[in-house]
Amino acid sequence: MICRIIRDFTLRVKLRRVSALILVGIIILQAGTVTFAGKTLSTVTYAGKESVTLIEVASKTGSRHAWVAEKKKGVLVYNSHTYVFTANNRTVVIDNEVGIHLPEPIGWDGTNLYVPVMMLKRIFSVEPSDLNPSEEIKIEKIILSGTDPTTIQILASSGVTFKVTEKSTTNVQIKADVGSAVKEIKLAGLVSSATVTNNSNKTTIELKFTKDVTVTSKGVPNGVEVSFKSKGTTPVVTQKPVNKKMVIVIDAGHGGKAPGAIGKRYGTHEADVALDTSKRLKKLLEAQGHTVYMTRTTDKYVPLQSRTKFANAKKADLFISIHYNANNSSSPNGFETYFLGSHRLEYAKNVALRENASLKYDIGENAYDPDAIFNDIIATLLTNRFQRESEELAGFIQDASAAKTGFKNRGLNQAGFYVLKGCSMPAVLVEGGFLSNSTEEGKIRQASYRQKVAEGIASGVRKYINSL
Repeated sequence: MICRIIRDFTLRVKLRRVSALILVGIIILQAGTVTFAGKTLSTVTYAGKESVTLIEVASKTGSRHAWVAEKKKGVLVYNSHTYVFTANNRTVVIDNEVGIHLPEPIGWDGTNLYVPVMMLKRIFSVEPSDLNPSEEIKIEKIILSGTDPTTIQILASSGVTFKVTEKSTTNVQIKADVGSAVKEIKLAGLVSSATVTNNSNKTTIELKFTKDVTVTSKGVPNGVEVSFKSKGTTPVVTQKPVNKKMVIVIDAGHGGKAPGAIGKRYGTHEADVALDTSKRLKKLLEAQGHTVYMTRTTDKYVPLQSRTKFANAKKADLFISIHYNANNSSSPNGFETYFLGSHRLEYAKNVALRENASLKYDIGENAYDPDAIFNDIIATLLTNRFQRESEELAGFIQDASAAKTGFKNRGLNQAGFYVLKGCSMPAVLVEGGFLSNSTEEGKIRQASYRQKVAEGIASGVRKYINSL
C-alpha cells in the first residue's frame, strides 16, 4: 500500500518475515526495502530498528552528501533543503535555522549514520517554517559555582537564545523562550537567592546578590555562562609570556568603495575606524613577538575572498577581522565577537548579512544573492576543522575586550560571515561597538577608545595562546 502524504514523498517499507500496519500516514512494514520519493532504498536493522543509512538516502536520491568525521556530522542537501545529522544526537537541523527534535537519536556505528525508517516522514515531509522546536527544547542544567567571581552556567538540549538583564547592581534576570526541566538552583558564592519560573515555555531566572556586582557573559554550546564579580575587588592576574610566536593576519573591514556602517550622528565610516584600530592592534601584537600582516593598510577595497586567500598564503596561525556594528535601531550597544557557525539568532544573521553585503562589489549587484551566499557558507562551514579553536579565541577576545573598553558585554555569537569562510586557521570577527548608537559612535571616534579595543583584542590573543 502506498501511503498518501504531502508533496512527492511516499513511503513503503517491506520487512522480511512479518507485515504490520503502522499509523504514520499508513505504512506497511514488509521486507528489507523502503520506497522514498519514488526511489527504492535498502534498509538494515540497527539497534533493533529498521533503519536506512544517510549514504543510502544520498546515493539513491542523487542528493549531495558530506561527512565531517571530526564533528561526527552528516550533511544532506535534498529537495532544495540542507539537513545536518549528528551522530548519537536527536536533533536534525534544517537550512541552518530550525531543528526537528526526534524521540530517539540518530544511530552511528563509527562509520555510518542510521536514520530509523519510522522517523523519515517526520524529518523530510515537514517544511522548516511549519516547525516550532522551542516547545521541545528544554533547559537541562543550571549550575552556580565559585565564590568571587561566581558563575552560572545554563545549558539546554539544543541552541537557545538567552537575554541577560541587569535590573540593578544586586539583581540580574536571565530569560529564554524555552521551558526548563530544572526547578531549583543550588546557591553558591555571591548569590543570596535564585528562582526559576517556567510559564508557557518561557523561563525566567532571577538572581539576587549579597553585594553589588559587575556582570559579564559569553555563549557556550547550547547555553550561556554568566559571571558575577563584586565591585571593588581586584582579581589577581598573572601574565605568562606568550608561549608561542605566531603569524597573525589582521583584516580591517570594508575600505575604499565599501565604507561599511556609517554613524547616524557624526557620519563616522566603519572602514576608517576599523583601519585605525587594526594598525594599533598590529603594533601591540608585534610587541608580543608575533609576525603580523594586514589585508589592507590604506583606504582601499579588498575583495572578501582575497582577504582569506591572503591569510592562507601567509600560512597564518590566526585571522582577526575588525569591524564596528550598526543596527536599524539606535538602542543596541556593546561589544561582541563572532566566529563562523550556524547562526542561532536572527540578529546574528542580520549582522552577517550586513558584513557580507560587500560581496556585491566583487560579483556585481545583480549577481549578489544573500540567501545563495548563506547556503554556500552553510554547506561548507561544517568542514571547518578550526571551529572549536575559533570559538575559544573569540571567547578570550570578547572577555578581555569588553572588560578593557567598559562597553556592554554582548557575549559570543556565531553566523555565516563570508570573510571567515575559507580560513585555514582559527578566525574571528570583532564588532567593537555600535556606530548606530550616538553615544558609542562618539566614543568610537576617540583614539583613546580605539586603543582600548586594540589592547583588549591583544590581551585576548595573549590569553588564548597561553592556553594552548
